[in-house]
Amino acid sequence: MNDIKKRQELPQNMKFLKAQRVIYADAKKIYRWQLSITIVVVVILNIIKITQKSFTSIDLTPYIAIVSVSITLFDLLFLSGYLSKFKTNGAKAQEMFDCNVYKMEWNETNSGDKPENWVIEEAENKYLHNPKAPLSNWYHIELDGLNEQDAILRCQETNLEYDRKLRYHFKNDCLIICLTIVVISFAIATAINISLRSYLDNFITPTLPVIVILIKLFIDNNKAVKSLEEVRKAARKLRKSGDIPSMNQLRQVQDKLFCSRKDSSLIPENYYQYRRAKLEKSTKSNVANQL
Repeated sequence: MNDIKKRQELPQNMKFLKAQRVIYADAKKIYRWQLSITIVVVVILNIIKITQKSFTSIDLTPYIAIVSVSITLFDLLFLSGYLSKFKTNGAKAQEMFDCNVYKMEWNETNSGDKPENWVIEEAENKYLHNPKAPLSNWYHIELDGLNEQDAILRCQETNLEYDRKLRYHFKNDCLIICLTIVVISFAIATAINISLRSYLDNFITPTLPVIVILIKLFIDNNKAVKSLEEVRKAARKLRKSGDIPSMNQLRQVQDKLFCSRKDSSLIPENYYQYRRAKLEKSTKSNVANQL
């Protein structure tokens, strides 16, 4: 039998969950700054470019170009790398929790070095309990009666299913918002009977940064969903084989999970909270029905 339910509640393991929650929260703050700079500033620049003739005779195009390039370079050279560091540390904190709970060896080849102790301790000390998103009973699925390896596999399948569904809904909602912006702007343009040139200049151009980001989020999360689906199929095949999975096989599934956590785009916290309860319920039901 297994004692995953007990191990996940141990203080030495809970500290990794607390750390990853704080690290990901910090990463999402950086992500919000990245989106704000990219969207808000660029939209303002586009509006200035369109309306500049109304308040000045000076050609602002070169200055706007300089600001746009500076924002792009700041994003590429600083923000993106800084954000990636937080995402990696968050994924590593989660990986340390899973490895301890599963009694699984850390794979340095795939996951790199473990995060330094001060990174975990500093994040853990900043953790504030949120009753709407508790960390206790992290793997809330039924594990009684399963041997150690089968219990680990079920936990991994739960992680895969949860993340896949969250990203599936998020990518679809991004596409819906993007299409809604285009349809509403086109409807307004049609109602006031403006020319195609005016429509592109006054409606599409200012909102183009938002549209581009929404499309990028759709593409990134669609890619992540497909990758998670492939791993989920492999895990399901492993379970349906009837044989007890080896720790080496489980390690391969875990490696894919880590890479997905490290490389996939972040999901906004508000959206995560919005979907959380329904996702937990459906994921628990789906995993149970697959037995």
